Amino acid sequence: MKIISGYRNRDFSVLRKYAGALDIGPEIKGSKLFSVLIRKYHPDRHSFIRKQAAEIYASGDSERLLKFHNSFFIKSELSGTGDDTYRYTEKYGFDKTDFGYREMHDFYDADSIESDLEIEEDSYGFLEALNKFYFGGTGNTLDESDLRTLDGELDLSDYEISDLKGIEGCIYVEEMNLSDNCIEKIGRISSLYNLKSLFLSNNRIENIDAVKGLENLRVLDISFNSISEIDALDALEHLEYVNLLGNPLHDSVIVGRLVKKGIMVIFEDNILS
Repeated sequence: MKIISGYRNRDFSVLRKYAGALDIGPEIKGSKLFSVLIRKYHPDRHSFIRKQAAEIYASGDSERLLKFHNSFFIKSELSGTGDDTYRYTEKYGFDKTDFGYREMHDFYDADSIESDLEIEEDSYGFLEALNKFYFGGTGNTLDESDLRTLDGELDLSDYEISDLKGIEGCIYVEEMNLSDNCIEKIGRISSLYNLKSLFLSNNRIENIDAVKGLENLRVLDISFNSISEIDALDALEHLEYVNLLGNPLHDSVIVGRLVKKGIMVIFEDNILS
């Protein structure tokens, strides 16, 4: 399917074609856009849909339930040039090979890695990126008390962040996008217990033990990192979706357990062989 091959090849123009048919604005991009699209058109999406529908039904929110229904039963066409036309139907034309990413990127050497819960030396960091995001180059800065007023979504993708010092103050943020940075250690995120969505695609992460503390996490993208062990994902009771593409995984047992729980897992098909 073109959604997966487009993401695999980092060709986000392909994803934007599909996004246009769903009226998804340009502010949704990269790994977040992929997560939105694949959760709608993954061939194993039915258990995921049933789980979400049951939760919404139990909440008694009829308006939200109607929107959820309409998001999965739309009739749209994607028109490209020549014969490049796609129609959303019940069959989406997935191939088994769509779920294996075999072109491995370089993984980072761990010769001098400290415990992941220890914090790296200061460099271009989270706080600097946050101030740039809110204030540009005006010289204004956020202090610790300001961090605790932040909520909702925070997108700091592609800011060359390597140090997460200060992120532990963002305890009310529910969605965090830190994709396309230079992050190696994520120990400081362990206290962000309100996080529901976390995007860490295309960084330098090797250890994800810190996610065990994210008890409300539903969506996690850790694609294109250097992660080999994913035991920590077993602790996430509310997890619904995880993207593992582009990592040197070797544990098929945990992937299998996640799938059996009804979690939508995007992974390398060769780790199950």
